[in-house]
Amino acid sequence: MSNNQQYMVTPWIDGEHWMLILLVPDSYWLCFMDPKKSHLSSRPDIRETVTLAFQTYYRAIRKEIPPKLKVRRPTYPHQPEDTECGYYVMKMMKDLIQASNRKHFLAELSDANYT
Repeated sequence: MSNNQQYMVTPWIDGEHWMLILLVPDSYWLCFMDPKKSHLSSRPDIRETVTLAFQTYYRAIRKEIPPKLKVRRPTYPHQPEDTECGYYVMKMMKDLIQASNRKHFLAELSDANYT
């Protein structure tokens, strides 16, 4: 991900649980971050919705849809309790937006708790 590349920061709520999806349309990849450590493979509803959004985008710009959506799952802080997911998602969004070097932001995430 370069600093000039467009990406969408997409909070996702399921019931009372918040997750964060970073979409990079031009590179056809996404980054799935769930403060409770779930995998995108266990969330076909999210994957189908995101795939449809990418397909709509590629059709709108008249670009061929790549054969396979790339999914990244970085290490990042996980919530220790059941009630902190919203805070963790907002903190991840804030850190991404304010990162001085967005190219390395995802690589710099660690598995430490946010404070």
